Amino acid sequence: MQPAGHKSEGLFPKEAFRYDAAGNVYVCPAGQHLKPHRFHQRREITDYVADKKICAQCPLRAQCTHSKTGRSVARHWQEQTLEVALAFARLPEARADRRRRQSLMEGSFAQAANQFHFKRARWRRRWRHQIQDWLIAAVQNIARLTSCA
Repeated sequence: MQPAGHKSEGLFPKEAFRYDAAGNVYVCPAGQHLKPHRFHQRREITDYVADKKICAQCPLRAQCTHSKTGRSVARHWQEQTLEVALAFARLPEARADRRRRQSLMEGSFAQAANQFHFKRARWRRRWRHQIQDWLIAAVQNIARLTSCA
C-alpha cells in the first residue's frame, strides 16, 4: 500500500489491469500488453512493463502514468493466494475476530514484553524461542490463577 499523497494518486490502480495467466501478461485499460521484465528473487515479485513507444501514444496515458518509460505493474509470485487471503480478511467475521483478539491477546503480549522484559528472544532457533513463549504463558497463567484465588 502506498502512503496518502503518493505520486500514483489519481492514476489507474493495479486492479484496473487484467492479468492473463495463459499469456503471462497484464492487459491495460487501453488493451495493450505489459510483459514480464524484471524478476526480484528476494521480494518474489515480477515487474510487468509496457512498451514505452506504445505508452507514449496512448490516449489514456494521463490517467495511467507519469513515467517516460511507460507503466509498470508488480505481481507477487503467490498473487492468487494473496488475493484469496485478502478477500477473507475483509469479511465482517474476520474483522470481528481481529477486534476480539485485540482485547484478549494483545494485552497479554504487552504484559509479557513490558512486565516480564520479553521484548526480545533470549535464545536463538525457533524451538528455543518456543520454549521461551511457553515459559511466558506459564508465568502469566500462574499469575492469573494466583490473583483469582
